[in-house]
Amino acid sequence: MTLAKMSSTSANWNSSPTRRLPNVKTGNSSWRGSTRSTTSSSSASATSSSARKTISKRMELICDNISFAYNRDVPVFQNFSHAFKPGITVLKGYSGSGKTTLLKLLAGYLKVSSGRITTPTGAKVTSRRYHRRDVAYMFQGINLLPLMSVERNLHLAAEMAMLPRREWKPRCESLIQDLGLTELRHRRADKLSGGQAQRAALARTLMKNAPTILLDEPTSGLDDGNTSIIKKLVTQDAAQRICIISTHDSRLLELADDLIDFDHSVPC
Repeated sequence: MTLAKMSSTSANWNSSPTRRLPNVKTGNSSWRGSTRSTTSSSSASATSSSARKTISKRMELICDNISFAYNRDVPVFQNFSHAFKPGITVLKGYSGSGKTTLLKLLAGYLKVSSGRITTPTGAKVTSRRYHRRDVAYMFQGINLLPLMSVERNLHLAAEMAMLPRREWKPRCESLIQDLGLTELRHRRADKLSGGQAQRAALARTLMKNAPTILLDEPTSGLDDGNTSIIKKLVTQDAAQRICIISTHDSRLLELADDLIDFDHSVPC
């Protein structure tokens, strides 16, 4: 695995205590924060290499000079550009550094002030098609439907994504087994423990089989056992989809094919 580092320029910080990331430029692109790209070495598995070769070059989620602010005075992002490719991109940083805001922009839950976000399918990020079929978002607050069983939560996700019914059962069975939810499949979501609910939320997110997966702090508060289960499943077919993980959990950094580091955004 090779590591490509990008040089950064110094940032001009606003007097506001709100955290902002410096502009970082490489070539003709502008990034906010520091980025790391990793690529497979020649010794990488043939299966992984083959999977990556089958992906269209268009399979990118592109931020093109996007800017965003919750108010007019303090921009959270300014002229941010990045091409998210198949594999796992980790957004690393402390709470409040802008990771969740970026995920919400990519999900279409927030609207950019300027610039453009281009999706792999060409659908607008605010469109019903994109929300239903093209992107799956795992919220930090889990957000399972509390009165429904684990299994019903998964079926509803498949229904909303308009997956063919013949695909529901095998996909649901596979996710329930892989995430250790077999004995919990009929339990109501509000009766699950924290770790169980986190695993169920990931299962529901993956149930959509969307080309873009956004995970907001998927291992927050979890022990090593639950974290290992989630890591294993996230990496299973990562080469075939765009997976973006927001985290301050160092245990997830080893998963990164691409890393955007928000930690340097905190002014001294």
